[in-house]
Amino acid sequence: MALSASSVQPVAFAEDERATRPGVHDADELVKGWNAKPAKKRKDTSRSSEVKRLETSSWPRQGRVELAVAGSGSTTMTEEAGRLPLSAAAPSGKTNKSQRPAKVAVNVLAPERARSLGAAAVLGVERADRKDTPGKVRLSVNYADFAEGYGGSYASRLRLVQLPVCAAVAIPGSEKCPEQPKALPTRNDLKSSTLSADVTAAPDPSGDSTMAAATGVSLLAVAAGPSSAQGTYKATALAPSASWTVSPSSGAFSWSYPLRSVATPGGLTPSLGLGYSSQAADGRTSATNAKMMKSASIQTPGR
Repeated sequence: MALSASSVQPVAFAEDERATRPGVHDADELVKGWNAKPAKKRKDTSRSSEVKRLETSSWPRQGRVELAVAGSGSTTMTEEAGRLPLSAAAPSGKTNKSQRPAKVAVNVLAPERARSLGAAAVLGVERADRKDTPGKVRLSVNYADFAEGYGGSYASRLRLVQLPVCAAVAIPGSEKCPEQPKALPTRNDLKSSTLSADVTAAPDPSGDSTMAAATGVSLLAVAAGPSSAQGTYKATALAPSASWTVSPSSGAFSWSYPLRSVATPGGLTPSLGLGYSSQAADGRTSATNAKMMKSASIQTPGR
């Protein structure tokens, strides 16, 4: 089919159809706008929560205080001995009436003694109600003043430890004090920085409490254990990763440490490792260089 110029007719658009077509924007026409207000900068909470410095710890000093033992359900009274807040209450378990002291005396030993035992404080607990039999009491110790004394979740690892009587003058586990300390079941309240445990109060000495601290008083230590709910700091088991040998005839010491390598297609994986030999130098050994025989014997370990 052939088209000629005379057969092409222009397409007529309705007036309303032309009005709906988008117009061309004039480049010189200004767009109305307004100054936007900048959003308020949010406070960086990470700056305020970061630890910039540790608080200065205030360690307990030597002192003595008598505590009234609060009954079950009664409010405990907190007293200080050597700047260490203490309180006493009836024990959590069932005990005879004769074993529940009405009053106990707590002696805080010198801080030098506590440091020698690796403890924050060493306490001597005894009855102060003129009874000559041991008693049970629930002792609470507030450690807020030295909660950040050390790192490694120190506060969460604190506990009360029962020390042998000889710990007043010797180190537990030594020849002079062969007995070992025993960790007591302790409740550690991190919010209030308080340790609580049922402890034994020695009989009332009815005399010189200083002598009782070295002879018959019940000794306790506020010390950190190796682990807590926040992690463990126990020593890990040794895993041997290297090997060594000693030649009895030449005295040569050899050490080797294998290195892991990436597997390759076809199984052509090189064998890599570090090695040392006290008998080798510049790639030569006593078998290839007779001059090194004397030096090899000089370098024998232990000589």
